[in-house]
Amino acid sequence: MALSNEQIRLKEIITTGVAIDIFDAEESLSLSLYISGNAEKINDASFGSFFGSIQRYLDRQLILSTVKIFEKEGNRHKIKSIPSALKLMKNHANEIKILDRCNLNNSIEKLSIFDNQSEVKDVETTNNIANYFLEKIPKININKLKIVRDKRIAHHEHVVTDSIKSPTYNEIIELIDFAKEFLEIVGRPYTATAYKSDDGHNFLSSDAQRAKRCLKRLIGKFDDNLISEFQ
Repeated sequence: MALSNEQIRLKEIITTGVAIDIFDAEESLSLSLYISGNAEKINDASFGSFFGSIQRYLDRQLILSTVKIFEKEGNRHKIKSIPSALKLMKNHANEIKILDRCNLNNSIEKLSIFDNQSEVKDVETTNNIANYFLEKIPKININKLKIVRDKRIAHHEHVVTDSIKSPTYNEIIELIDFAKEFLEIVGRPYTATAYKSDDGHNFLSSDAQRAKRCLKRLIGKFDDNLISEFQ
């Protein structure tokens, strides 16, 4: 079955935009949290300054990647974000087909996001999904991230530091979880790309943990009195 230009665009947004940014955000988050959780061990081994610098870069990458996932599309430039995907789905529901209806119905039933769609036409289901995510999107957390991105990372604005409330890790995790739910619902049914197995295994999350597993082995050597290998 030949895909419409709109469906090809949707696949491009998800596979080469949203999915990559979710991976980058999860990788940065897992590494930063692991460094925080092992701060005492790191400091005792005299690597506090090094890992402190690494963590600052990780947190910046975490914010940048997460904001990109939720960036709204302007009139001049096409971007690859969840709002762009939802806009495309709503404006071109007639041209976007459901490629795997069975998988979509299973995901909808598992997450209990709305009534069974098995007897509903593709156009209506696509609109229902777009409306569901547009209504559920965590706008407050997104706004917090954008303020930090715009005033602290992208630009050094002259602002009162205390006036900028940084988002917590839990607030960022909420955004990432939302994005992963979007991929679970939209990914395979609309782009024929699976991001989660039938048993619940999330492929992106698993891949994003690889760097942390390497870091865990490295920091584990501190306990083995092998610090001299890295000095």
